[in-house]
Amino acid sequence: MAYPFEPGYVTGDQSSREAATSMQESAETLRTRIRNHIAASPEGKTCDEVEVELSLRHQTASARCSELKRFGQVSFKFDEDGKKLRRPTRSGRKADVLFVVDAV
Repeated sequence: MAYPFEPGYVTGDQSSREAATSMQESAETLRTRIRNHIAASPEGKTCDEVEVELSLRHQTASARCSELKRFGQVSFKFDEDGKKLRRPTRSGRKADVLFVVDAV
């Protein structure tokens, strides 16, 4: 699936813009890889789990997960009290659990 945006960059920073442009093709591949990984998990995935399980750097996984959320490809599920499902990360802090939209 082609996504209608390029990776984010710092506005007004030419080197940031060039880096984002150079990353466009690999970012799309990574978004697809992450989306497929989340889709294969009935219990969903936190960004931290995606990082570990796909051996990605935090900045890479976090950026691609954010793009998938922005594009509506992944979202959250809520418990019976209307709270987002969350799980502990490696640091022990709670993180939102992501699900592929057609699986929400």
